[in-house]
Amino acid sequence: MFLFLVVLFPVLCADFYIREHNKKYKIVFFTGFSAAVLVCVYRALFSTRFIHHWAGFFSNFYFFFFRLTFPVVLICVLLACFFSRGKIDRGIVCFSPLAFSFSTVYLPVRIIGDAVVFTFFELFVVPVLQATMILAFTPAVSGFAAALVRKKKRSAAAYVLFLCIILCGPAAIETVWYTGMQFYVWIPLAALFSTGSILYHMKPETAHFFLSSLLCRLHR
Repeated sequence: MFLFLVVLFPVLCADFYIREHNKKYKIVFFTGFSAAVLVCVYRALFSTRFIHHWAGFFSNFYFFFFRLTFPVVLICVLLACFFSRGKIDRGIVCFSPLAFSFSTVYLPVRIIGDAVVFTFFELFVVPVLQATMILAFTPAVSGFAAALVRKKKRSAAAYVLFLCIILCGPAAIETVWYTGMQFYVWIPLAALFSTGSILYHMKPETAHFFLSSLLCRLHR
């Protein structure tokens, strides 16, 4: 039952390591694992899960985003900055292995520790949302940094919009599921987000072109 949840991120870590074929990433993976262990220990000792189904959409979204998604991204970004050594591109490349290795420990502990009854959404959809968010985050940050260097305001605005969608998407979809909406609502949303993130990871220039064109039309 837990196989997909436990195996997904180690597979992504192995895939990244094989593609990059660089032994220097071993310390990056180890740092991500270690950081996740420390966060899980902190959660177990000092954090409580106080939330109700009837709390409302925004209250639940606040919980899923600011207490679960955002801290993970923030920790991995800070660690990536440490490994960057002043070079933005190196830090961006380090984010994915850090986030994958961090999620290898953190996500199973979070789901198994928080769930009362294990559902398809928690065991399959949440890991996919997390993985595709990480895949899409890296090219979005890379494009945003390049736009700032070239002083292209519209391109930078497009990437900011992409980053907002990428970061808020999983938490919003999880909130839709958690507040009791039917499967025919959250399944299409999850499929759309995951597919879009994968396509954006593969072809970021195409997505940026369409969004930049849309922003130009709205600006007129």
